[in-house]
Amino acid sequence: MKPDHLLDRSTNRLHRWLIYVVAATLSTGPVGATATPPAKLSPVPGMFTDMKYQQEFGDFVGMEIFIVPSGDGGHFALVQCSDGKLTKPVLVQASFKGIAVTLEPHRDPLSSCPKAAFRGTISDAELRGQFEGSSHVRRLKRKSSVWQLEDVLPGAK
Repeated sequence: MKPDHLLDRSTNRLHRWLIYVVAATLSTGPVGATATPPAKLSPVPGMFTDMKYQQEFGDFVGMEIFIVPSGDGGHFALVQCSDGKLTKPVLVQASFKGIAVTLEPHRDPLSSCPKAAFRGTISDAELRGQFEGSSHVRRLKRKSSVWQLEDVLPGAK
């Protein structure tokens, strides 16, 4: 059997070694684990609209585009157009390169939206662009949907 003063020295070394191992493990995380950065939300999603309710005629004019993330790094846009008569909204794929946005064309015969690609730019304030084949530039403000405003919906009050 070892004398007591040698046991104390061995125990102290063992304690120091255990403290070192625990500290090293806590500072680096579990062995084999990789740090995953928190998911970064894209600044792109949002509602862009110039649609208005015309009280005197009881109808809507304009366009709304609601851009949402798809969960796989992509985006989709729900697009609704009205020239006085509301028609079916369409869901199209949206792609981005920097601030440039492209909405794929749709083929839905029940929608009054142009059946061409929409190309434009996006900012914190608006989505600005035009449909292929058109010279009309749309400026859709980033704001609430016309469907969220109680004062414009017939019979909402």
